[in-house]
Amino acid sequence: MPFAPDADPSAFSAAPAVFFDFDGTLANTIDSIRATGRRALMDYGLTEEEVGDVNRIIGPAFPGAFSEVYGLTEEDAVWVTARYRELYREQGPEACAPYPGIVGLLDALRAQGRTAAVVTCKLTSLASAGAEAHGYLDRFGLVMGKADDTPTTKAQLVAAALAELGLAPDQAVMVGDRKNDMEGARANGVLALGVAYGAGTADELWVAGAQCVVDSVAALSDVLLGRGTGKLL
Repeated sequence: MPFAPDADPSAFSAAPAVFFDFDGTLANTIDSIRATGRRALMDYGLTEEEVGDVNRIIGPAFPGAFSEVYGLTEEDAVWVTARYRELYREQGPEACAPYPGIVGLLDALRAQGRTAAVVTCKLTSLASAGAEAHGYLDRFGLVMGKADDTPTTKAQLVAAALAELGLAPDQAVMVGDRKNDMEGARANGVLALGVAYGAGTADELWVAGAQCVVDSVAALSDVLLGRGTGKLL
């Protein structure tokens, strides 16, 4: 079933604002994050076996993600985060290219008079720089990320984006690839639209409260623009 029982399919294309997660939703950063996270953790001293499934750090905010997943102390998690960001910056703009079709989707939303925003657990500066490097930062009415490494949840960021844009919960859709995106949306009464082409699976997204899950940017565009069904999950 493409939509959850509590979802009105037309609501996704009627919402005046669409909030997008950055990593794994707008930008194809997943392989880079995995490789960089693994390298930073091994530089810290973990073995390949101890690092295991590095996919677990994608989604939650750093440095807390390293403590949550690997049991690091706050001090050590800060060190790993700094090392991670050092390695990540060395990769340049190619590490955060948008998925094919994303810029076209953003242009189509703007043509409909709707507002696109980035709502991410990344530092605002990093998300903005990634979008600017590929020439699509100007498509967003807001980039809502973290100003610093104060512990922050996706629910808090969604709430802040709603307040900043003066929106009621039923005026926005949150699009993301991990469970924290869906949980953050549902905690605020915002429509939760999962994408299974990033780091998370369709099962993860449904369990976390997704009201629709798609497996491609083309299908995401169909749902948000109200122009067909695409391939839904």
